[in-house]
Amino acid sequence: MKSIDSFFLYVGNIKPHKGIHLLLDAFQRRKEEGDTRKLVIVGNQHDFKTNDENLSARLNSLSDNHDIIFTGFISQHYLIWLMKNASCLIQPSLYEGFGLPPLEAMHLGTPVILSDIPAFKELYNSFPVHFFKSNDSTSLSRAMKKEMSRIELDSDLKSLYNYKRTAEIIINSLNHYIKS
Repeated sequence: MKSIDSFFLYVGNIKPHKGIHLLLDAFQRRKEEGDTRKLVIVGNQHDFKTNDENLSARLNSLSDNHDIIFTGFISQHYLIWLMKNASCLIQPSLYEGFGLPPLEAMHLGTPVILSDIPAFKELYNSFPVHFFKSNDSTSLSRAMKKEMSRIELDSDLKSLYNYKRTAEIIINSLNHYIKS
């Protein structure tokens, strides 16, 4: 990982609902158009939880060409380094609960590309993220092509989701149910 522009980053489970096939389609399109960046997938290729043989074959082919790098298990320190130095973090999920990696990446100044699924639109609509049309690899490829600069969250956005505020919400909810 030589320069800040050298790789796209994906962090998350490696399951079909995470939209990996979309990411591979869009990444291949970027490569065909001359993009030299790699795709770094945090995790182990052998832990891929899919029965899709075509997807597995594509992953093998792309990783054999060294276009995709699977990190295997990594330390928190290295994950932070990857997030800080990626040209962008991509979360192509087809459905999601919360999605913490985008928030972590933005906190570190890294641009984020998200599918426009309802959970991401609700959680990240106020943030400086790039949305692409869910389940549309062409839309994702176009988003990956855009020139993105480092971001800086203002204090209001930084405080929108934080552990202290989350803990207060949980404690208040528990107190409400205890009193009921």
